[in-house]
This record gives sequence, structure tokens and C-alpha cells, in this order.
Amino acid sequence: MVMTKRLVVAIVFCSIMLICFIASCSCKEVSIASGDHLEMTFQNDGLVQCVHTILATSNDTVNATFSGTYSFVGNLVGNVTYEYSPEVHWHEVWFGNKSAGSAEIIINYNATLEPSKFTSITLKYRVKGILNKVNNTWFFRQSFNLPEPYTMEVVAKVPKPAFPWDMVETENVVPSPQVFLEESGYYVLVWKNPLFSTEQGQTLYIELSYRIVPNTTYWTVLLITSSISAIIGGALGYLWKSLKAQKQIIDMSNRTKDKKAEETNRPLGEDVHLTSRRQGNVNNNEFEALLCQYRECWGDIRQYDNLIWQIPSATTIITGVLVAFSSTTTLFIRAILFLVAFSLNLVMTIALYKHQFFRVHRFREIEKIQDALKNLGIRLIADGATSTDRIKAQIEMRTLKDMPRGWFYNRIAYNWIRWYMHLLTIVLVLALVSVIVW
Repeated sequence: MVMTKRLVVAIVFCSIMLICFIASCSCKEVSIASGDHLEMTFQNDGLVQCVHTILATSNDTVNATFSGTYSFVGNLVGNVTYEYSPEVHWHEVWFGNKSAGSAEIIINYNATLEPSKFTSITLKYRVKGILNKVNNTWFFRQSFNLPEPYTMEVVAKVPKPAFPWDMVETENVVPSPQVFLEESGYYVLVWKNPLFSTEQGQTLYIELSYRIVPNTTYWTVLLITSSISAIIGGALGYLWKSLKAQKQIIDMSNRTKDKKAEETNRPLGEDVHLTSRRQGNVNNNEFEALLCQYRECWGDIRQYDNLIWQIPSATTIITGVLVAFSSTTTLFIRAILFLVAFSLNLVMTIALYKHQFFRVHRFREIEKIQDALKNLGIRLIADGATSTDRIKAQIEMRTLKDMPRGWFYNRIAYNWIRWYMHLLTIVLVLALVSVIVW
């Protein structure tokens, strides 16, 4: 009898516990959360590259079906590509432009949701008509009509300028972003929450305008550093020029002394021989050979003069074309173009130095030819062998008569061309470094 009562009590207790467990299971609700993440990358041609990720999760393992229609301002360019996580069993994606100023994407999918794990479908597409340039200012306006249970986080990526001497200035941002970030090539604005809510769903509206303006900080630093460099370079150049002028005066004085000593120690027979040659006994073959060399030297000098002036002109044109074309390309292509322009300027600068070297060398050969002609008894209008150094020294000492005066008359054009090529090469190096760092 006692055993029977205990058995009945155990059965009743188990029944009560089973009923409570079933009731607790029936009262547990399955909660599903979903949302959207939209990343829009602005491009310099007016297109907007969109990466749209649809996320879903649940507090329990459940099989769920989702259906949503996304309509927005603008027109799709090309097809919509997509990727999805392995939990998605089947999916359907339709897209198209409804009119000249609106597009629509419809997506249906079924997936198994698990706790603390996101199931996603990522759509990739390009949109035109929402980013327009008017008077050097870019205007972006976009609105989304979202399905009722969805919320959207929007990320807008504004490209940085191609050159460090420019900067992006925002004129109007509605609403204000909750987060502002800076990446290697973009400024990033993030809106985290839905902006407007209605009974039918949610409407998202964003308005943004920006333009490219000069970077005053960059130009201020460049101006200060350039001024300091110019002052230091001018001081060093003036010091070097003064030392060089003194050295030329000393060399001229030494050559004059050596020449007088040579004439004093010259044998009498040699003087008679030179006198006889100067009186008309000229070797015609030697004269023709010297004259041919003289003409050849002058032809080379003219050619080197033309090359010295043509090199900076051609280099500037080619560099300008490369820099202008680089502003419409990606950062990698821009770096390659700057590297090509820098290499071209470096090679042309070396060629400029070599042409000037051979040009000066030809002038020295002409002086030797003039000296040889003088020894043959040929009367020269200007004796380059003996007058060049003297004229240079008199110019330095400002004692040369009938010589135009003034700052511009005392400048050497080749030095300006040389420094111009140096400056152009340095600018390209700075631009290349800024693109790599940028």
C-alpha cells in the first residue's frame, strides 16, 4: 500500500514537471533581427560604387525567409553582382531602372539563422545620377525606401584630391554624420541610425556637397621652405661666384707672367721664323685644315645651343601631359606616371649638363684654333685665346668699357635653365612621394 502511494506521488510530480517544461517551451519567443549596411564610394567620373550588405540573425536556430524591395534615386549602371554566406539556401535577386531617375532592387532569400552569428547577402552595383558636378562643386543627394523591419547604416567615402596641394571642403552635410574617419585615399562619413520612420517602413535621405580647394597649409609650408632654400642657395652661390672670380684673376695674372717669361727666354731664331710666317709665308694645307676644324666647331656649338634650349621645352610639355593625364587615373597609375616623369626629367637634366660640357669644350678648341691661326700670320678680329679670360675678369671687376650694365645683363641663361630643370625634378619627387604616402 505504501509502495503504491509513493508510485502515485512520483507519477504526479513527473507529470507536473513535464507540463511546466512544455509550458516554458511554448512561451519562449524566437526573435529575429535584420539590418542593412550600405557603403558608397564616390568616383571622380560621377559614378557611385555601392556595396550593400543585408544582415540577419536570431536568438535561436531557425529557418527564415526574407523578402525586401529597395527603391532609390538614380539609375543602375551595369549588372548587380552579389555574394552570400553558406547559410543561405536559396535566393532571388531582381533589379532594374524604373524610370529616368529611379531604380529598384528586389531580393528574396531563405536562410538558417543561428544565435550570435550573422547571415549576409552582399550586393555590388554602380549608380549614376546621384553625384553631379556643378561649378566645381560635387552635389550628392540620395533617398532610400526600406522594408519595414530593416534599419540601415550608411557609409559615404569621398575621394581625396590627387595632389597634396589640394584639399576637400564640405559645404553642406544633412544630416550630420555620427562618425568621421580618414583612410589612405578617402574621407569616410558614417550615418549609424535611420533618419525618418513611418508606419510603412523607413525613409533614408542624405544630402552632401563638397569641392576641391587649394590647401593653404601646404602652400604656406612650401613657400616658407622655398624662401629659406632660395636665401641659403643665393648666399652660397654668391660666395662661390666671388671665389671663382678671384681665382680667374689670379690665373690670368699667372698666365700673363708666364707669357712674358716665355717671350723673354725665346731664342732669336724662332722669333725670326715666326716673323717670316706672319709676313705671308702661310702653309695653305695647314690653313685649310684649321679653317675646316673652325667651321666644324661652330656647327657643333650651334647644335648644342639648340639642344640646350629644346631640352627644357620638350621636357616641360611631356611632363605637363603626364601630370594632366594622371589626374584622371587611379593612385597606382598616377604613381607610375609620376615615376616616368621624374625619370625623364632626371635623364634630360644629365643630358643638359653633358651638352653644356661639350659646348664649352668646343669653345676651348676654337680658342686653340685661333691661336694656331695667329701663329700662321692670320689677323683675327677677336683673339678668343687671349681675350676670353681677360673679358671675364673685367666683367667680374666691372672695369670693361662699352658693356651693358644691369642685373639682367649679368645673368647667364644656362644657369637659369639648369636650375629650372632641378626645380622641376624636385617638384616631381615631392609629388611622387606624396602620392605614395597618400
